[in-house]
Amino acid sequence: MKKILCCLVCLSCILYCSCTKDGNGVERSSIGDNDTITIDPRSHNPQSVHVGELYYYCWGDHADVIYAKTNGVNNYSNYHGAIVIPNQIKHENHYSPVTRISEGAFEDCKYITSVDVGDSVTTIGKNAFNRCTSLETIVFGMSVKEIRHCFTLTKSITAIISYNHIPPSIEHSNFIYISEETPLYVPAGSGEAYQNSTWGQHLSNIIEI
Repeated sequence: MKKILCCLVCLSCILYCSCTKDGNGVERSSIGDNDTITIDPRSHNPQSVHVGELYYYCWGDHADVIYAKTNGVNNYSNYHGAIVIPNQIKHENHYSPVTRISEGAFEDCKYITSVDVGDSVTTIGKNAFNRCTSLETIVFGMSVKEIRHCFTLTKSITAIISYNHIPPSIEHSNFIYISEETPLYVPAGSGEAYQNSTWGQHLSNIIEI
């Protein structure tokens, strides 16, 4: 009987040790040296930073582009001309990849003429470029996978470039005010994929580059 009790106690200790929380409060089970621990960066508050001409939320392992603000108030005129979203930013000696353009990040910025989205960005948020009345060219980097309802009321777009060989998911509402003949430039060999996607339902001038 004593041997059985001892075995049960030992088994309990092993299970407790193999299912504990790491220093970030992430519960894990039997994590080996080659396993990956996924930590939700949104489990802690982001830090609002201003790097170059853009504003960001830094989450530790990545950063989001956010609206320009002056003294806590949205500033519609802060962004103008050609906007370039970098692949990463450096803040306090730490590099963070820029992975998302947040909802409304450039909404109502009437002086933007072009946007070049870096290759680390995967998601374009809702209304990100809404009512940017001077915006003519948008370049989507090779990692963009999702484009939400982001430039629905922008009527000035004359060219779109996408460097992702796989057509990003895009909402139909984005094409309401874009001419069907607006050129869409895509990587060589991916034209058919774009033609058979949502892009091809709204744009007829798809050009491989």
